[in-house]
Amino acid sequence: MINKKIEEIKLEDIQLLIDNAVSENKTLEYKSKLNISTDSDKKEFLADISSFANSIGGDIIIGLEEDEENKIPISICGISYTNEDLLIRQIESLIRDSIQPVILNIEFRLLSIENNRGVLIIRIPQSLILPHRIEFKNSGKFFNRNNKGKYPMDVNELRLAFNSGIDLNKRIEDYKMNQYYGLLSNKSNLLKTNSPIFVVHYIPISAFNNSLQLFSISDIKKSVKESNSTAFGDTTWKTITIDGISINYNQYNNKSIANFKNNGIIEKATNDWFEKDFVIQGIIPKVTVDHIYSEDLLNRYMSRFY
Repeated sequence: MINKKIEEIKLEDIQLLIDNAVSENKTLEYKSKLNISTDSDKKEFLADISSFANSIGGDIIIGLEEDEENKIPISICGISYTNEDLLIRQIESLIRDSIQPVILNIEFRLLSIENNRGVLIIRIPQSLILPHRIEFKNSGKFFNRNNKGKYPMDVNELRLAFNSGIDLNKRIEDYKMNQYYGLLSNKSNLLKTNSPIFVVHYIPISAFNNSLQLFSISDIKKSVKESNSTAFGDTTWKTITIDGISINYNQYNNKSIANFKNNGIIEKATNDWFEKDFVIQGIIPKVTVDHIYSEDLLNRYMSRFY
């Protein structure tokens, strides 16, 4: 997968894949053409899409010639198109109608070259509702991925996939409930006692599966500073914890806290959103944003706490 937001990817990034001889892997696949004309072509394409969702997600880049033996891109050839919106709607419709359960939050980016040719990037997220099956023409097949590409899932893998989807959701729910109880008990005395608390969680799937990526304290500080220039100003109190950074916001006498964890989880809580005399004993009115795939949307949610 290209390590950028899809809307920030440029042709220069595609050229870097060629210059650096970046081979296909579990999260990256190259294709010279968009083959969805025949039924067999569609099944092959859908197998690629579903395999990423059933694994850890990734990018399919269409419009690159590759060395078939070494699976590395050698040149940009592009694909022809007449209307970008029409092309993407056609692909979206095929995926939506032919894979069950529906894969959510697939992203597209078409990088124009010239003469109505371009490089198409399809970014498929790792799914929470595993496994996904191809329904096109009664195919009924499941696919997964490894570093060599996609492959049909066997019975044992299917059993694990079904169970992992259930287990993943349960672990996330258990985590949230533990956090809610911790906030309600207010052991750190950073929030008002006996007052409703508004909570937002940003929980990346990677925090609860085998694709876990831990961020350093410097990475977390940089991210927080970029999203809010006052986050580490004089009006806040911060502490480095065993698993990240905790911040207490007292600007304008607000009572808000935030935890930025090294597994990517962000938790923010405030009781400043409620009237002074509006008290509910033992209940946390909560809004959780478990899976936000747009950082702009995430920042809009988070910025309301400052």
